[in-house]
Amino acid sequence: MALANIACRLANLHDRTVICVDWDLEAPGLHHYFDYSDDDLRQRPGLLDYLEDFRAQVAIGSEGKEPPLENYLCELRGALREKIRYGRVELMTCGRTGDDYAARVQRFDWKSFYRKCEGSSIIETLKLRLRERADIILVDARAGQTDIGAIATIQIPDVAVLMFTSNRQNLEGVAEMARRLKHHPARKNWGADDLRLLLVPSRIFVDADGFSDWFARARGVYDALRAEGVVSQLDQPKGIQECILPINQRYSFSESVIVFDNDADGAGLRRSYFDLSQAINNILSDYEPWPVGVVGAGSSLDSAVRDMRRLISNARRRGDDRAEALLSTELSLKYFERADVKNAKRCLSSARKYFSLVRDSLWLSAVDAKLGRAALFLLELDNADNRLDSAVKNAGCADGSVIKAHALYDRGRVFQVKHAMAIGAHCTHGDNSFIGRAEAYMTEALQELDDDTYIYPRAYIQLGLATILLDQAKYDEIERHCRNAWKSFLDVGHSIAQARVARLLGQFYREIGRYSEARTQLDTAIELSRGYPYRCRYVMSCLEQARLSFVLGELGNARDWRSTATDHFAASNVLEYDRYWYEYCVGHLDDLLRGTP
Repeated sequence: MALANIACRLANLHDRTVICVDWDLEAPGLHHYFDYSDDDLRQRPGLLDYLEDFRAQVAIGSEGKEPPLENYLCELRGALREKIRYGRVELMTCGRTGDDYAARVQRFDWKSFYRKCEGSSIIETLKLRLRERADIILVDARAGQTDIGAIATIQIPDVAVLMFTSNRQNLEGVAEMARRLKHHPARKNWGADDLRLLLVPSRIFVDADGFSDWFARARGVYDALRAEGVVSQLDQPKGIQECILPINQRYSFSESVIVFDNDADGAGLRRSYFDLSQAINNILSDYEPWPVGVVGAGSSLDSAVRDMRRLISNARRRGDDRAEALLSTELSLKYFERADVKNAKRCLSSARKYFSLVRDSLWLSAVDAKLGRAALFLLELDNADNRLDSAVKNAGCADGSVIKAHALYDRGRVFQVKHAMAIGAHCTHGDNSFIGRAEAYMTEALQELDDDTYIYPRAYIQLGLATILLDQAKYDEIERHCRNAWKSFLDVGHSIAQARVARLLGQFYREIGRYSEARTQLDTAIELSRGYPYRCRYVMSCLEQARLSFVLGELGNARDWRSTATDHFAASNVLEYDRYWYEYCVGHLDDLLRGTP
């Protein structure tokens, strides 16, 4: 089911030509997802026929001819073909499924095929012809314990997506399989590139009582594989939680392609298919994930923006409103990465019109959450609050817990800014109702992700909540939240987020008089953020160093750190949100330094 849905998604959204190959010759079934019955395949040649025919031509000798690949491919038909309004999907079935099919599979001697019939060259030719015809080839195969499966998982792929279910046997088995595939000597003999691996939990009961414990074990296994270099953080930046395919009983009794649907029942599984499709497309596009806020003018990010604009233009020209809305949402993320919030907002506003029209509550929630963040970054605080409130309500309807948590987190940040503005306006301790609401939203966001499935977003929320607790001098839980966030960011290698944690810990230790620890943390923050393209992170750490120097009576150092901060800030392209906090901190520092010798 996953392969068929991902193929359609890659074609329709990402403008890909996709060929699906049913390599599970012993138990074929991929054709059922594409409106072909077993009877339809009785006279339709496919993979097994291709291999038999090619083997026969090799036996002829120099007079033999390569079988034309197109003779063994099927086009989509029926309603599914109409739904794919862009890109193309073709199918290479298992082969003719006549009465003798099972006997033919049993008779096919793979060892003889390789030793006597140039089998390796035949497979390499098949790979070449498939790549000439398509952007992406998706091969449905078993794990590789049989001769048939070994070919599909060792000689064929550039990327192997290993799916496993939630039991110990599967978890340990997939880890061992990943190691074997990664280091298989045959790939080196063929001169193949390093195999890239995605590990995807599949058919998972995410709401079951034992899920959290199992997922903790799964994450431990994945982290061990990452430490060994078997899997890469670039391919799954969020780790094993990058994509989890939940079980949905509604689709357990039929072969369904659900990526075109809008119903709420399949929203969770559909979203997971979207995530997995994106991960595959990123790998094949050599996409490298950038942290939000990085300005990458002249980098690969510029070409990603150009490519996305081209896809949007093509979708608009062919009248594919949904693809245009989805691509516009994706393009907004590229603009966020460039700190180009105004263009991100334009993309999202365009996408929102479509999702509102078709009443797709999950996507409407996701877009509103991003629009709220854009408004926050532009300091349009009332607009931000309204958008984020809408995102929370729609996410509740669509069971979008991650979206809801992100929206609540940003609402907390909105009221944190309002609190700071009240301090600046009235020279008081601000409006306690603002900071109280900020804490309430952050706490609710953390409760929304109350298990270990979403480690990365939980870490950001814990960091935000610790910041708000520090604003209120509620010291009891700050260090615990910071330590948990630090560990999570360390696990995924997110050094700039670690710098934010270290800066907050430095501020916390300064306020409670643990000055030596404060200096150590701020030195760490400076080192981790030094050279980071988005300089505001480094600037804020320098200002905190200046504040600590002032408290310690090191006035010369305080002024030097302030100068360093202002020099770097002047050379930065920053968000209005970050500009506000910079001016807020500089203002307080200058108030302290004013009147000192």
